[in-house]
Amino acid sequence: MKDELRTRAEKSIASEELSEDRASGSATSLKHELRVHRVELEMQNEELRRAQAELEESRTRYVDLYDFAPVGYLTLDERGVILEANLTAAGQLGVERTLLIKKPIHLFSRQNKETIREHLRAVFGTQQKQVCEVLLAKKSGEEIYARLESIFIAENSGAKRCRTNVIDITLTEQAEEAVRKSRDELAQVPARLLAAQEEDRKRLAGELHDSIGQTLAALKFRIEHVLAVLKSGKSKEAMALLEQFIPTLQFSIDETRTIYMGLRPKLLDDFGVISAMNWYRQELMKLYPGFHIEPEIRVEETDIPARLKAVIFRISQEAMNNVAKHAGAEWVDLVLVKHGRMIELSVTDDGIGFDLGKVPSDGRSYGLSGMKERAEQTGGRFTVESVPGKGTKIRVVWAFT
Repeated sequence: MKDELRTRAEKSIASEELSEDRASGSATSLKHELRVHRVELEMQNEELRRAQAELEESRTRYVDLYDFAPVGYLTLDERGVILEANLTAAGQLGVERTLLIKKPIHLFSRQNKETIREHLRAVFGTQQKQVCEVLLAKKSGEEIYARLESIFIAENSGAKRCRTNVIDITLTEQAEEAVRKSRDELAQVPARLLAAQEEDRKRLAGELHDSIGQTLAALKFRIEHVLAVLKSGKSKEAMALLEQFIPTLQFSIDETRTIYMGLRPKLLDDFGVISAMNWYRQELMKLYPGFHIEPEIRVEETDIPARLKAVIFRISQEAMNNVAKHAGAEWVDLVLVKHGRMIELSVTDDGIGFDLGKVPSDGRSYGLSGMKERAEQTGGRFTVESVPGKGTKIRVVWAFT
């Protein structure tokens, strides 16, 4: 390097010496050496300035890479005290970087202090890379899931250090938790479906017992009475008794029709859900005098997806039936509307209401479970609002992408 600078310096001053008098050999030689030395120094200074500029640029790049890395970087001593930290680590913990320095890292965890201590003992004990996952608490109180990846470093001074990467895996953990929850919910679907079917069967059995069963039992008793009258020779009286059967039989026919139409009204398949809802609304008002259901339908039949038609009918049917039998309401609003890419069904009554906090978790005692299951299985969001003495509102919203 020195010889190269010398050569370059001599070439630089060669042109200057061509015009000078070379008569005085020693003086000229000394002057030549001084010039060469001066030029050498200038070139060395230029090289140093260039090297320093490159070093500063490299240092700036390193600082940027260190501070703005996508993961947090910490340097810890054997006690877990933070000696260095990048800006990412400070952001992960929600504090200024200066407030991290000289603080033990385990102070930033409420639940996993001992896990962090064991992690560090393993790093310094084995001097091998160690990994663990912990919950770290931000200054705001919010917690993040973090993976700590640590390696052992022995510095030239003999000090033992630990370099730790802090990787925020909160979103990954949340996604995995969502997947686990979805799997659990899917595993429960068959049981919930069976429960909903059993609830429907129980409701149907109750209706058959309370209406058809009792009517048939009454008819049997009255027929036995007519036969006894006939055996006594009172044929005219027996005929008069038979004529009284007609209203009872008609009532039984109407009840039977109501039940099988409620199971699957042909109207639903032939004319659609709006017609089926209106039919059931009118049937209920016939059965329960003084009970009024006011419809508000602001959606076209063609706007309702085919997969939702039976579901909407079933939920509205169950909701109206519950109100008629249990709510003691006089007025019900039946609403089916379309808002942009959403369809909303709601049934609101002015009845006795109930305390939501006292409803069993499956909602079965109020017929809520079947409605909720049907709504959620088709992508709907089911909600219930009720206040004792102020009525109840059942609402389902289906959104479409």
